[in-house]
Amino acid sequence: EERPAGLSAGWPFLLAGTAALALGLAQTWRKPGFAAGRSRLALRLPLLRSIVVGVELGRICRVLGTLLQAEVPIPDAVAATRPLANNRIFRQALDEAGRRLTEGGTLASGLSSLKAYAPSTLNLIASGEQVNRLGSVLIHAAEMHETQTRQRIDRLLALITPLVTIAIGGLIGGLIVSVMGAILSVGQLAQ
Repeated sequence: EERPAGLSAGWPFLLAGTAALALGLAQTWRKPGFAAGRSRLALRLPLLRSIVVGVELGRICRVLGTLLQAEVPIPDAVAATRPLANNRIFRQALDEAGRRLTEGGTLASGLSSLKAYAPSTLNLIASGEQVNRLGSVLIHAAEMHETQTRQRIDRLLALITPLVTIAIGGLIGGLIVSVMGAILSVGQLAQ
């Protein structure tokens, strides 16, 4: 039996091309320049920005607050928290905060590059430093960010669910139309 040329004959090449594309994307994904661009893009997209900021600040505040309540020195707590920041902008802000703390500055001044993303959090941190209750203030800020982020994600999912339903319905409808068209054309050929 003779096989038709096309997709069934070229499947090994298609598989190899797909694997090469996946490997290339994985390598590009890890490059520092691409990761920095990805971090900036995540903070520029309106829907993603609030979620990324909430997740990052929630994690940073939670870990920093917990470490400070365990009486870990602030510079050490910042250094331990830095690897947990997934977004490079936040990681760089923690680097700067660590430098400023070793020079005698405050955590709020070190995180000043994040003022555009979370001014209220920086004000809370500055207040916590002034009254010497930074650990508990950071825990409070973490709870605030986690709650807000959870609510934002729930709202986003509530918006996306009907869109996904419509898209799937459209795909299924298109599939039905194409199958029915093929059946009808075969039926016309048989006559």
